[in-house]
Amino acid sequence: MYCGIVDRESLEKTEVLDTLTTIKVLIEHHPESESPYWHAHHLRVSEDEILSVIKKISKITNRGWFSIFWNEKNVYLVFRKRVFKLPKKGWKESEEYQMARGFGIENGVQEEYLDLEREFGKFNKHLTN
Repeated sequence: MYCGIVDRESLEKTEVLDTLTTIKVLIEHHPESESPYWHAHHLRVSEDEILSVIKKISKITNRGWFSIFWNEKNVYLVFRKRVFKLPKKGWKESEEYQMARGFGIENGVQEEYLDLEREFGKFNKHLTN
């Protein structure tokens, strides 16, 4: 099973979210943003569906955004028309993460949002609340 976080505002078409298992939707306030309220969908996706879901999300992700999916072995960073697969263990030191980080920054993602430990922590925190 994969966990995932997809911001509704990151997608050109949001209907795909209606087809996924949403655990919780967290509303985050970002007054500095064009969209000051972000709806972070915390998801569960089966092993059988993950590649299909990632492909769909990648096609409809807006520039400057990304989504994240992970399980105990892998992490997928999903940008518009580009997906990076990282090892879960040692992801921070991996060449794939450095490439994904560079790609994200070049494509308008603010560096602070590429902090995966923060994203994993947010997900786990809200599972228990």
